[in-house]
Amino acid sequence: QTLLDFTYFSTTSTCFMLRYLMTFQRQELKRKFKNGPIKILCGKSQFSKRERLSGWKEDYESPKKKSIENELNKWKIKIRLEQDKYSPAVQCLNEEDVKLFFETVPPGEDCLRVK
Repeated sequence: QTLLDFTYFSTTSTCFMLRYLMTFQRQELKRKFKNGPIKILCGKSQFSKRERLSGWKEDYESPKKKSIENELNKWKIKIRLEQDKYSPAVQCLNEEDVKLFFETVPPGEDCLRVK
């Protein structure tokens, strides 16, 4: 399966690449993902399934996922992340949000909301 893998990218680089791809490489994204959901590997902690000493399970959320969500919330059209059906380490960009984004924000135009 095709994934955007930002595992070894800094938060700044991840945000830059997302903006670049969604602004200037839309056709390539559509082609690579066969017009399906755009999937991003966010990773999951190796300890996320282990119980804590006190007995409760820690609800782990990937820092990469949080940084991507924060970035997407700054855009003119907010794009929600959804859990992939098959892998907890993969997040998908909501397809309806992406469609609206592509229809509303012209290619090459700044994707960020004006403050």
